[in-house]
Amino acid sequence: MIQRLRRRVERNFIFPGCAARPRAVRSNAFGVQERRPEFGKLEASGRREVYVMTDLAPITYRGYYDVPRMFVLTYRGAQLLFDCPFEDDLDDYSAHYTVYRLPAEIDPPNVPSWYDLPALGTKIGAVPVSDVRFDSTRRQAVNTREIDRFAEQQRWFR
Repeated sequence: MIQRLRRRVERNFIFPGCAARPRAVRSNAFGVQERRPEFGKLEASGRREVYVMTDLAPITYRGYYDVPRMFVLTYRGAQLLFDCPFEDDLDDYSAHYTVYRLPAEIDPPNVPSWYDLPALGTKIGAVPVSDVRFDSTRRQAVNTREIDRFAEQQRWFR
């Protein structure tokens, strides 16, 4: 799954001298030209929210009901666990992800049970589930622009 996402990202880089030039091209700091395809969702107001493919970071998830209910994201060199537990008293999932920073020695894809994973991490904040933007499949990647906004507001990395 992650390899497929990496290939999609790699396809969006064009090196100098290529014959094909996409419409939306810009050069990065290394002189490599990058095309930034747009995709997104159509909102009820008719306004289109545009996500750029390079703003996505791959995730590993466990549990899915409309959206991933627990996922791990490697972001700014840290492993972040987003946990949205089921609340028995509400008979529904929580409206917020609780965000934990996991120790570097934990390898979530190889952990057999994620049930105790939040206890191994340090709680650093909370994010409304409705504000986390996923890729079109809602299973492969998350938009890092939204994560940046919450990280700055809640000072996750200070």
